[in-house]
Amino acid sequence: MRVFKQQYRSRSGKTKISAKWFAELKDHSETMRRLPGFTDKKATEELGCRLEKLVAVRTLGDTPGPELSRWLETLPSDIRKRLAKYGLLDARTVANSNGCHLGCLLGVPFSRVLGTLPPSVFLSISFRDRSVADPRVGARQA
Repeated sequence: MRVFKQQYRSRSGKTKISAKWFAELKDHSETMRRLPGFTDKKATEELGCRLEKLVAVRTLGDTPGPELSRWLETLPSDIRKRLAKYGLLDARTVANSNGCHLGCLLGVPFSRVLGTLPPSVFLSISFRDRSVADPRVGARQA
């Protein structure tokens, strides 16, 4: 694993150094992967070490242990999506850690749901629940 700051060319043609640190490592299929980390080098090194553990687990065909699973849930969503794209995480793992689970659709108070949902989700759920639970609202037209 390697941690570095990536260089790039700005629109004016000058060479610049990125604000984020990058972690580069081989995945379970021996492909080199470069993942943007954090602005802190130590945090990006920790990210790289845990990603190496995840690659080892994935190579063995095993499931991540409880500690690694908890850590994966705390990762930012863009990193989780990238890991799913690389095949290191299941799409279900990424979907389940978005903050809304089946409980929020079955009546668990929204204040208990971790994360935030866009207002359109709240509207669609409230309209669906009102039409089903409110006897004053007529049957839906098909």
